[in-house]
Amino acid sequence: MLERHYPSQRAFFDLSKSLPPSLALRDDHQGWLRELSRSLRRGRYSQFWRLTQKASLERLVAPEAHDHTSLPPGSDLTVRSLQILVTSLRDHFRLSAWCTVRSAYREFALPTSNTAVWLSGVLLLEPESGKQGADGDNGHVRLWFTSREKLGEVVRKDGTDGRWTVKTKK
Repeated sequence: MLERHYPSQRAFFDLSKSLPPSLALRDDHQGWLRELSRSLRRGRYSQFWRLTQKASLERLVAPEAHDHTSLPPGSDLTVRSLQILVTSLRDHFRLSAWCTVRSAYREFALPTSNTAVWLSGVLLLEPESGKQGADGDNGHVRLWFTSREKLGEVVRKDGTDGRWTVKTKK
């Protein structure tokens, strides 16, 4: 529901109040939902990232008195379901962040590792299994820019490697 009605979360909160007990979320999941909603509304990328990590989702599934290092039977499916829903939200949030970043910056220098790391965090891009190149870019940011090039939003800057210019609409 959050994903379908994004950025409005009213329908989601109405539905979340009637979640069946079989979902087996901890009693404090409403607090997590409020924080997640707040991070979406306010554009807090790092808070959204923290709340949607696998460890955070596993804490929602673990019984409160139970050590979350060993989850109850069937919780893998619940965590995986939450991860799929969160991925959809992350995609929406990423596009929103991209619109903001694209309007604020006209050029990007990806060979600079700080730029790639910063963009990775802002765009909620996940590293590819820990592979890291010499420039500090895991490739996920480069893939993002290549996909945006195909959509006509950015172009490679002439004669330089890893420099991109934002295309402006005429």
